[in-house]
Amino acid sequence: MEEYRGNRNANGRIQDAHWVLMMEGSKYAERLPIGLERVIQTVSADAVEQFYGKCVVELIRTHFGDKSSSPDPPLIPLFPVPSHEEPRFSCFVESEAAGSAVMINCKMPVDELKTVKDYRNLLAESMFFHALNQRFLKISRRKDSPYFLCSTATDVIACPVKAYIMTSSCKEKATIEALKSILTEVARVRLHRFSECEISVARALLMSEIESAYLERDQMQSTSLRDEYLQHFLRNELIVGVKYKAQRQKLDYLINSLEEERSIPRWDDEHITEEIVNMKPSPGHIVQQFEYSNIGATELILSNGMRVCYKYTDFFDDQVLFTGFSYGGLSELPENEYFSCSMGSTIAGEIGVFGYRPSVLMDMLAGKRAEVGTKLGAYMRTFSGDCSPSDVETTLQVRTLDSLCLVFCFLFLKAL
Repeated sequence: MEEYRGNRNANGRIQDAHWVLMMEGSKYAERLPIGLERVIQTVSADAVEQFYGKCVVELIRTHFGDKSSSPDPPLIPLFPVPSHEEPRFSCFVESEAAGSAVMINCKMPVDELKTVKDYRNLLAESMFFHALNQRFLKISRRKDSPYFLCSTATDVIACPVKAYIMTSSCKEKATIEALKSILTEVARVRLHRFSECEISVARALLMSEIESAYLERDQMQSTSLRDEYLQHFLRNELIVGVKYKAQRQKLDYLINSLEEERSIPRWDDEHITEEIVNMKPSPGHIVQQFEYSNIGATELILSNGMRVCYKYTDFFDDQVLFTGFSYGGLSELPENEYFSCSMGSTIAGEIGVFGYRPSVLMDMLAGKRAEVGTKLGAYMRTFSGDCSPSDVETTLQVRTLDSLCLVFCFLFLKAL
């Protein structure tokens, strides 16, 4: 009942309506496996005790006792989900919803993962999945984008049926434009495929994930291992380490005519430079060095006055965490400049890092694990980041550009 009550909000009601449409013709459209509300409310204590004694206790004895299985195990019921040729659609209006959204689902049978070829196909589809999401992200950053966010995913909705899902949060009264934009990109991919640049970026992202997972294979969360064993036990999936899933798309009548006429132009790739920082700064030097053996840390005093303190740990093999601060913040500004300058970090992130639009920088950093963030406080300016040991220099270059962009935004806003 707690799970049921927790979903009695706007999102829960929208999901219920969408679920009934998607599972129409199956048992799942009438009720969920969790059970009906009236059954849960009226169940007797004796029925619960009987279920516990028959199912839970027996399972514990079977798997942790003498390993003797029941001679007549109960059959697990299967409820088929029928397919349909014609697309289904619905419009759901919810007065308490925080915004408008579009969701596209494509149902199909779950692919088996039993051979090396099956796993290779999953990896190839995963590159498609990465490339399409990167394209959606770039479109969402455009000035005239019909949606704020858009992404693709895949999930098993009912054994043995999975769904490829495309979702987007869009502007109010712009659901048709968002739907058309999403399906247009799907059609563009079907007609022209992905560009070489998009494929290389998707490959780099995929390889970066695999390399990071391999380096930290001995530090993996136990829940990840548990989930793999569960999928192997419940669905007979092979245990192959990190799993990758992909998205295959399906068009409806809004895009069919454009695709048949081949009137959708190719995707226009942006120019990607090889160097992040074109003008190298003048090198400095270490003025002093102090060792703190009691905590295993080292402090460096640099020629520009910066103090750096670092320490080696064995928490994660493929992770470097850093943070820094400088005194002086928004409290030093006149009152009439406070509001504009407090938006400096947000504006810097939207216009790009000192000459590089976010979509360009995203491609430049493909395959590198380099994350940097800045923050302006009342009395301090801070930055923090997370990167791979092999990408420390790249991360520091991004941090330098981020600081330059922030200074530029301050000067620009003051000029206004």
